[in-house]
Amino acid sequence: MADATKRSNVELEYQRTFSQHEEGTNSTRNKYVYETEFSLLGCCVWSTLLYGCESWTVSQRMKSQLEATETWFLRRMLRIAWTDKVPHKEVLQRANTSRNPLKVTVNRQIRFVGHIMRKSQLEAIALTGMTEGKKVEVNKGKRL
Repeated sequence: MADATKRSNVELEYQRTFSQHEEGTNSTRNKYVYETEFSLLGCCVWSTLLYGCESWTVSQRMKSQLEATETWFLRRMLRIAWTDKVPHKEVLQRANTSRNPLKVTVNRQIRFVGHIMRKSQLEAIALTGMTEGKKVEVNKGKRL
């Protein structure tokens, strides 16, 4: 009987310790891990992926690929399997974020156009289509 009581005490102690360990890892460790992962996602991953996006022509296909990539990263960080059938909006809510890469791309493109327009060089002329001087008429109907 003493052996059974001793075994049950050991099992209870193990369960109590294990449950405290799980609670500690879920509340404090994950908080810091997620913060670190989100900051790494922002500073390393997105800066590398969006390098040179000022010159991109963003099509509907590229927009959907950027959104899918962002959702994939968030699902991996939050450990949400694709078989869980969690919608994209719920993934964004769990991560406390919004669609960011497309906004960053548009903002960078706008800043780049402003940078070009400040200078009166060939790029600004090509962008606006305005040249100085008289307009030259071309006879489109005549052949030589």
